[in-house]
Order: sequence, then structure tokens, then C-alpha cells
Amino acid sequence: MKILTNEEVRAVEERVIAAGTPAAVLMERAAEGIAAALAREFPQCREALFLIGKGNNGGDGLAAARRLAEAGWHVSVALAFDPALASPLCTANLTALREVLPGTAFFPAADPGIGALPWPGSHGIVVDALLGIGARGGLSPVLAELVALTNFERSRRFFHVAAIDGPTGAHRLAEEEPALTADLTLSIGFGKEDLFKEAGADSVGRIVEVPIFDAGWTAHAEAADIPVADKAEALAPSLLFPLVPRRLARSHKGDYGRVLVVGGSRGLTGAPVMTGLGALRAGVGLLHIAARKDAYPTVAARAPLEAMVVAAGDGADFDALLHKVSVLAVGPGLGTDYDAAELLRRILGETSVPLVLDADALTLLAQNHDRTLLEACRGRAILTPHPGEMRRLLGRPFADGERETVATRFAAEYGVVLVLKGVRTLVATPDAPARINTTGNPGLAAGGSGDLLAGVIAAQLGRGLSLRDAASLGVWLHGRAADLAVRSRGAEEGLGAVEVAKWLAPALADLRGA
Repeated sequence: MKILTNEEVRAVEERVIAAGTPAAVLMERAAEGIAAALAREFPQCREALFLIGKGNNGGDGLAAARRLAEAGWHVSVALAFDPALASPLCTANLTALREVLPGTAFFPAADPGIGALPWPGSHGIVVDALLGIGARGGLSPVLAELVALTNFERSRRFFHVAAIDGPTGAHRLAEEEPALTADLTLSIGFGKEDLFKEAGADSVGRIVEVPIFDAGWTAHAEAADIPVADKAEALAPSLLFPLVPRRLARSHKGDYGRVLVVGGSRGLTGAPVMTGLGALRAGVGLLHIAARKDAYPTVAARAPLEAMVVAAGDGADFDALLHKVSVLAVGPGLGTDYDAAELLRRILGETSVPLVLDADALTLLAQNHDRTLLEACRGRAILTPHPGEMRRLLGRPFADGERETVATRFAAEYGVVLVLKGVRTLVATPDAPARINTTGNPGLAAGGSGDLLAGVIAAQLGRGLSLRDAASLGVWLHGRAADLAVRSRGAEEGLGAVEVAKWLAPALADLRGA
């Protein structure tokens, strides 16, 4: 799913229609994808209230409402416009819904009707189909009131909110105007740049792709002078599915990598264990953990039973492992003192296998002012900083709007793959467009999440994936596991990394079945 500007999306769509695919056909494809996504993402829900605007976004919503109603959902529709002012496609789908399913309940989404809308409970969905990507200017009084009321009712009724192509009012976030708060945004056809901005994440929520174009769309984009090859892309199932083939019957543990996690120091013994757990649950063949001597007894006692634990530093066991493993994950709980720095320097100097550098390893890189440690990472390392760690690596602050530029320039300068964490975690690679994640939720805002992610990524390297693909798949699986965990448990609060790890296998199965 390439990420384009709204203007570029419209240009491609116009050319596709001009080439012979009717707009009504594209709308039906969108409706089918919307209905399928809502049923998949909210499997416990069978009730939906659609908020409908007068344009083609409203037409998408009406067509999706018809499909859900035909599937047995209890569907209500709130019209936020005078039907005489609707676009032709919106009118056509409004007529079709009334004719095919005459029992569908319609409500005026304007004062005084706005107060009488049938808001669903915690097992229902409100679908925002009020404004499309062509929205301009401020919200009308009716839409502003509807946005405010929806946000209020969401906060007290705990229903889910899904937005079609973007939450109403999100196009005005830069002007600090209110926007509808969505849990999920269904991006039709392409990713839209505005949806992937970190500053708008509270309104946009998770992003799910809804494909509607045939493979030939790229030719239309090139004809419209849109540099598709240079565009960032969203981490979505269509991109990642080829990276997870079924295992062969005659495979063995050596086929899936031997990962060595190096970390753990006094008071920081849980981090390497969590990284090891992430690697195990993501499918690594063999797992080793090397902890510093003062942490070794505790790490050995807490490590998964499948892990082989040694003391990091001097010693025949550790020396042998450095030359036997296929992947190194370095940094979780390692410490940042002189001995930790020397251990990292030794690892970088004596090995040539792929690396995942996280947590304290990133701090040590930032403290190495002559950048020799960073240079030793060139061509073989994935760095996984959160924004604070990224600021230390850069030696300066940066704004949310600079994330993609900062990440891609850093990756190019030092020849590494950079995973810049955030709501929209970025995977930046030298000489390739950035990739932006679409999975994850606030439940991941807890200690241990980053440690787990480092292990998940290391496991993908163990399978032989490239640095870029390993980082991309690891980031998506980690976020999707958290999404599935929240779907099951019903709340984001209290979601820990150990619990997320249990959902890595279902996340992989979900990707294969998407």
C-alpha cells in the first residue's frame, strides 16, 4: 500500500475511471472491503451506526451499510445532509439501501434529530462516512456538533469508531480544530499521507488497507507524473504475506537461525529474558542469552526453558558463541558503563553476522563521539530507537513532522536499517523508500515492549530475511499481536510484553489468512 497525497490519490482514481473502470464499481469494491474489514477487526460486533455525509465518502458508507445489513447486522443510518444535495453515487446507494433493505432505520443527524441517534453500546461500531479526502475548510455547524457528540458518546459508552478514509475534521488538525476520534481508519485504495502523521494518530487510530485498484494502477500513476517508486509504503498484509511461507516438512532447528541475545546487568535482568521470549515466540530455531556476570544467575533462573544461558565477556563458552550464532541482539539491560561499552566494541569487531541493536546498545553508540561503533554497524545492523534514543543518536531534538526525513537520512549516512518507534513506527533503509507501520495500540506503552520487539526482529533475521524485511515483518507482527490481545481481553490497560508474546503466533496466522 503506497502512501500518496490526497491530490495524487484523486489523480490516479480519475485516470482509472477514464480508462474504463466505472466509479460505481470502485465504490462497490470499497464497500466490500469495508464490510469485510469491520467484520474481521470487530468480530464481537453485530450492530453499527453509520454517519453519512453527502459526498462519495457517504456513498461508500451506504454501500458498506447495505452489505453488513445483508449479512445480518443491525444497521442504523444517520444522514447529516439534505438528500436533495447528495452526490449522484451517494444518492444511488441511498436508494439501493432503502429498496433492498426497507427495514433499515434512518435518522436525521442534525438538530433536533442529533440528540436521538441510536448510539450503540460497547459491542457496537459507529462508522464515520461524513467527509472524504476532498474536505476543505472548517466543519459546518452540523458536522462540528456531530463530531463533538460522537466523541462524547464514545467516551461514555465505549463503542468502537471506524472512519472511512479519515476521521471527520482530521484535515484541520494543523489548525487545532476538533476531529472525530477513531479507533480504526479504513484507507481506501492507497495510504494517504495525512493519516500517517504522528501528530494525528490520536484521531486516526489503527490503519487498515482496503484495496480497490487492479495492478495496472501504477501505469496510471506514472502517466500522472507521480513518482510511485519513491513513495513510502504502509506495512500491510499485502506487502508482508510473501515473507511468511509455510515451513517445509524436512526443516530443522538450524534452518530458523541461532540467535544470541547479549544483555542484562545488575537490576536489569528482565530485559534480555523478554528479548529471548520474543525471538522464541516469533519462531527462532535456537536461542542463547549471554548476561553480564553480575546478572547471570538471575537471568539464568528467569530465562525460558528453551534458552541456553552463558556469562557474557571472557570465557570459552561466550567466545565460541560469538563465532557460531547467525544473529546477535545486543543491548537489552546491558548497562552503559565502561565494561558494557568494551563488550559492545568487541562484539562489533569480532563478528560479521546481522545485528539488532536496542536499548543500552543505542545509548553506547550515542556516547561514542567519534562514531567508530556506528561505522562498524554499516551494512549489517538494525537499530531500534524510541524518539528519546533517536535524539541522543542525532545529538539534537527533532519534531514529529521530521520523523521520516530524520530516519531516512540517518539510515543512508550510516548504512543501517533504522526502526524509529512511535505510533507510526518507521522502517528506514538506505536507498529505499521508508515503510510505516499500521498495527499496534496504546497497550504497548509499557516497559518490556521494546525488548520483545528486538527479539521478534532477530527471529526474522534468523530465517534469512534481509535487514529491511526482517525489521518490517517484526514491527508489524509485534503490533498485530498487541491488537489481537486487546481484542481478546477487551482493554488496553495492563497489557504486558509477556502477554503480547502469547499472541505472536495468532498474529502470524492472521497475516497468512488476511
